Amino acid sequence: MSHKKWGLVDLNGNTVLPLHYDFVNQVSENGIVAVRNSGVAHYIYLDGTSAVPGEFDRALPFYWGTAVVQQDGLYGVINEAGEWIVECQYERLSRFNSDLAAVRLNDRFGYINRKGEVVVPLVYKDAQDIHEGLGWLQDLNGNWGCVDTAGKVRIPFKYQEVERFGESLAFVVGSDHTGFINSSGELVIEPHGWSRSYGGFSENVACVMGVRRDEYSWGYSYIDHTGQFTITKRFKEVYNFSCERAMMQTKKRWGYINKLGKTIIPAVYEFADNFKFDIGVVKYNGKMGCIGLDGETVFPFEYDLVWIAREGLLRVAIES
Repeated sequence: MSHKKWGLVDLNGNTVLPLHYDFVNQVSENGIVAVRNSGVAHYIYLDGTSAVPGEFDRALPFYWGTAVVQQDGLYGVINEAGEWIVECQYERLSRFNSDLAAVRLNDRFGYINRKGEVVVPLVYKDAQDIHEGLGWLQDLNGNWGCVDTAGKVRIPFKYQEVERFGESLAFVVGSDHTGFINSSGELVIEPHGWSRSYGGFSENVACVMGVRRDEYSWGYSYIDHTGQFTITKRFKEVYNFSCERAMMQTKKRWGYINKLGKTIIPAVYEFADNFKFDIGVVKYNGKMGCIGLDGETVFPFEYDLVWIAREGLLRVAIES
């Protein structure tokens, strides 16, 4: 059975945390990182010293001074002093966005605030994280509706499928209409020459699918906020843009295109991830590394796993 050892390095390959942890999570804005060894998770600083008192079954990154942790199968929230903001009582607890977090208890969902107070009662079948101040909830009949951060229903429960809001628009599928709606629930983009969104809007364009590639196949392309295609080319598989780059697959290999649909980084990688901080994590010949915006290698292909921990730092792992 394979076993990986994790650590942190900078882009020059210098060790920040040695590779002797069973897992290393993302680094928060305050320089605190959650690590795990022998099934026990805790928080340390980048110099390896203890940062937050307490040990947990699972510890997630700090965001804006709070972190979600798990003990005995239930989730709660602590602050940077290790004090309980929300005791471990929920079966699921997302990180806070717009000061609200989605929670599940007894298989029912709702939202709580940073004081642990219930803002939206836990009576729903499912809930998505808050984005742009709005959160989707699914009622017991299977229909989705939207609430704001005060818990007020902004969009009625009438949709069978929904995507989170991005750039003030969200894709929905309903019995009376399908397309992108605004935060007031008004339909602003109807599908024309495409059938579904594939992740919503990002960097002023949305990836859409169900676009005719040829007589026998369908594919993907991009539209703008008016619903017009921004790229005439059709792709077998692409994703949303990040840092003006989008992942593109051809012949089971991954590369990147720009917003004109031109291939700027050839599809030679076994795996690719969205660019972040102008760096893309990719896999080549079985090893993972990082490339820059023009495809140049900025971190060598030496590790079994590589992920961005924060700007300038990487989480890396090797088989042990």
